[in-house]
Amino acid sequence: MKSASTSTRDAAVSEQDTTAKDYDLEHFDYTDPEHCRRVKEWCSTHWEPTIKKSMLSFNPLIYHDCCFCFSKRGFAKKANHKPLESSSILRIPTIKAITSHDGLYRWIISKAKSRSHNGQKTLFPAINRYHQDTEDEDDLDRHQVVYLAKRTEDLAKELHTAHKLIESLTSDNKKLVDSSKTWYTRYQEAVATDESVAEWDNRHKSNLAVPDLIN
Repeated sequence: MKSASTSTRDAAVSEQDTTAKDYDLEHFDYTDPEHCRRVKEWCSTHWEPTIKKSMLSFNPLIYHDCCFCFSKRGFAKKANHKPLESSSILRIPTIKAITSHDGLYRWIISKAKSRSHNGQKTLFPAINRYHQDTEDEDDLDRHQVVYLAKRTEDLAKELHTAHKLIESLTSDNKKLVDSSKTWYTRYQEAVATDESVAEWDNRHKSNLAVPDLIN
């Protein structure tokens, strides 16, 4: 059971998270020790009462890669983030695998490095932040690439599912054909056996009839 002080802290954090503050719009530089210290503190503050809690209650936050932030479901509907770059954190394996605020910190640093290498700008992480247009005209091409990449991934999944279905149906059909052949063979054997029995029976009857005629 949570203590009164813990519940009070969680409530305070929840209230504080209603909308991200202006200073959260600052760009995050993962090579700056002070920036890293602030992000580590942010992770310590938000991991337990906000991020982890949302996963345990099956009411997960939404992660928005376009603005490097998280939103509660109700807020996400009005925040205008890009749908193709937004996803439930329960659908992101690398986030689902996090077990502590240190793990969340390492995930953020790794993500910031990857974004930097791809030429993407990275804001400080935040809870409930409205969409920010931090990109220039050239970045529009990246969104097209993101869209095409996601569409390609979806089509690949559909194709994989179709192949699995074909394999399953082919296997079922082979089993049915093999079963039919087995039953047909058994039927032929049974018919042959019946004919042999009938022939033997007729021959036996004929042999019995010969002495009767002689007598």
